[in-house]
Amino acid sequence: MSDQDNKAEKPRLRPVPRSTDEASSSRPEIRSAEGLRRVFRVEPARPAPPEPEPRQAPQPAPRQTRRAAPSPSSGADAPTSTTLGGVRTAGLQPQGRQIQPKATARRTAQWLAGKLLTVVEVVTIIALVVVVILSLTNLATLNEEAAAEQRLLLTPTAVSQAGALAHRAVLPGSSQPPPGEEEIPPQFRPYLMPSTPVPLPTPGPRQGTRIVIKKIKVDAPVLEGDDWHTLKKGVGHSPGTANPGEAGNCVLSGHDDVYGEVFRYLSDLEPGDEVVVYTSDGHGFQYVVKTKFLVEPDAVEVMDPTADSVLTLITCYPYLIDTHRLIVVCTLTGDAPAG
Repeated sequence: MSDQDNKAEKPRLRPVPRSTDEASSSRPEIRSAEGLRRVFRVEPARPAPPEPEPRQAPQPAPRQTRRAAPSPSSGADAPTSTTLGGVRTAGLQPQGRQIQPKATARRTAQWLAGKLLTVVEVVTIIALVVVVILSLTNLATLNEEAAAEQRLLLTPTAVSQAGALAHRAVLPGSSQPPPGEEEIPPQFRPYLMPSTPVPLPTPGPRQGTRIVIKKIKVDAPVLEGDDWHTLKKGVGHSPGTANPGEAGNCVLSGHDDVYGEVFRYLSDLEPGDEVVVYTSDGHGFQYVVKTKFLVEPDAVEVMDPTADSVLTLITCYPYLIDTHRLIVVCTLTGDAPAG
């Protein structure tokens, strides 16, 4: 800004002419702005005539430095020009690359996700290998057990009565399933094998196939075995005991309140009642009831061998309670007519 502009902006003051009388009088006392205006007349400033601007020497172009091109989407990062001392300068940009917090957090999350996926893949592969190894081991064990069972079935052996009955703890004929079997679904129970299978004697022509008791209207099949699954189908012959008609104790058992209730009315038999048992060769043997009594479930001595031909019938008692076993002992009287 020139000195002429400063002079043009300042108001000029000129004194007010005084008369002769005023000159001779004493000087007025200025007590306020109004009095000041009375003494001096303030005239508004007159604009000065424009003067030609002096020629300025051409300024050298500012030195350009390499900067990262600003993103077109962010207007706040674009360089701006400022005026310092009348010289136009370009906006200052920070040197170096700025690190954005969001970008850093995103890269860290991606790195952690990649590591986590790698760990999951490794654990999955290890688990798959373990499952395959366990499956092959179980398959080999099952094959060995099946082969042993097949060899046992293909090699029949004669079993003595003492050896077959030595493992018994309770009498057959119970209406309750074996321990643990009640937890197995019914559709899988037929495939359940006992942990210690009882060896069956060699099949012979004198094995029982049918029992008839006319007084209590019993006419049921006789099967070899007295386990829970066999007694579902009828009357079971205890392995290791004598066959019908032979010397020794022939033991037959059946349910009284489940699976047909084949021995439901066995307690109605009295001494002298007849019981007929037929064998696989079509021969029938007639027995007569001698006595009946109740025992505890663990009284396995009633199955001991005898010198005479005896038929022992076993079932649970009382009906639907099954706390004891009902024993009916019969003696052989002779042959029965073919049935």
